[in-house]
Amino acid sequence: MKKRNTYKLLLITLIIAVLSGCTGQTPESSTLTTDNDTESSAVESSAADENKNTSSEVPQISVVEKSKEEKPKTESKKAETGSSISSELSSQSSAQKESSRQKPVEFSKPTEEEIQQSEEIARRVIEQYPESNINLTFDELAGLVRGRPGLSDEQYAKIFKIASNAYAHIGDYPYQEELVVGTVKETDPKLTLEQLKEILNSVGDRKEYELMQYIKEEIEKIQPYPDFIGGSGTTRWEYWIDANTPQERREEIVAGYTEGAIYYHILNDDGNVVYTERFYEVYDKVDVIKLS
Repeated sequence: MKKRNTYKLLLITLIIAVLSGCTGQTPESSTLTTDNDTESSAVESSAADENKNTSSEVPQISVVEKSKEEKPKTESKKAETGSSISSELSSQSSAQKESSRQKPVEFSKPTEEEIQQSEEIARRVIEQYPESNINLTFDELAGLVRGRPGLSDEQYAKIFKIASNAYAHIGDYPYQEELVVGTVKETDPKLTLEQLKEILNSVGDRKEYELMQYIKEEIEKIQPYPDFIGGSGTTRWEYWIDANTPQERREEIVAGYTEGAIYYHILNDDGNVVYTERFYEVYDKVDVIKLS
């Protein structure tokens, strides 16, 4: 069979050659294909199609890779933006907190004119009343003048003397100072032992700090300015019964609001305590004494 086919192919080739010689045209290669050539052509065509498909997929792959590369950049930008916003908010919050902390401790600084005037007044008062100052510096005296403007030289001399004595006892004498200024009068009522008993008997179920705060507020309704505030180590509020000066006092109520204790003292002519009665002490858990 193969030989016959070969002969047929040769015969057809000769006929075509003759015809082409007569017409002067060259036979096309596509007309001279065998079965093997057909199979080879099909394989090549399939390979070409695969190459085309492969080449068409390449841009898609590069696009995907590009988007993967750009995504972290976008996320990075978002992270940077979020970080900067958070940083700004944090700085604003810190500034607000710092501002709110500073407000309570801000003091108005005196002008040069105010300082000069206060120093002139302090110098004049000291020259007129040299006994009015014992322990205070000149700057402290000028500060007292600025703290209470508009007083007479005599009033400033009394304020200087009160403050100088208070300095020696590590405290202040608010009631005496207000008497000089005129905020209170010697005829105004002061706290009595009976009034203290009424306050202590009305505390109810209040405990510890709340109880001491209540007692302090009730006492201030009767006597807003204690006779003495101060002390070394602990702070005490003193209310002198029927007396306005340390030399006159023979009875006193001593309140340690921060320590949670209230005492009643009787003093001798030398100012020494000769009798003490404890009315209340929070941190020893002593009940309020019902006083008659």
